[in-house]
Amino acid sequence: MTDIDLAAIEHYRSVAERLRTHAEARGDKVALQSIDQGSEITWGGLYGACNQVAAALGARGIGANDRVVVLTDNSLENLILYYGVQRHGATFCTVNVEINREHLREIIERLEPRLVLWHDALDGEALGAGMPGEWVPFGEWGEVPHGDFFSEAAAYSPSAEPAEVSGPEDVGVVCFTSGTSDKPKGVMH
Repeated sequence: MTDIDLAAIEHYRSVAERLRTHAEARGDKVALQSIDQGSEITWGGLYGACNQVAAALGARGIGANDRVVVLTDNSLENLILYYGVQRHGATFCTVNVEINREHLREIIERLEPRLVLWHDALDGEALGAGMPGEWVPFGEWGEVPHGDFFSEAAAYSPSAEPAEVSGPEDVGVVCFTSGTSDKPKGVMH
């Protein structure tokens, strides 16, 4: 990391803090809505789900800057994981599952993830199951648990507030773009 803006750090508010603030102020208001899925989640529900995801990540020993790759289409589950991974303090790594398999494998290898979460509606083997990281499937949020990551998360109380494991100097998200070169390039923020 290069120069750190100390003034910015003084005003830093973590994802957990921001989620908590919204849940307290507008807990029963819709936070996310999926027209395609015909479902939605309130700020209170999102904060609770993120607490559960954070607790499950903590139980797996995931820490600050540990990379968690999420392989799924656009969905509420993707956003629950997006906020939940950051709420915990790990690094959320989003990868477009519709890119060619060579680029997908290259990206996953370059990320060296601790954990790869992939939607069970996708073909895990075709995605690269067995590559770096522990590969764990997940299904739909709120369905009857069936031995996937979300069933692990559901074992924790949504009102529990697991400790955050990162701070303002840590990486929250890594995403890739092909840009003009057709070669995957990572961007951290």
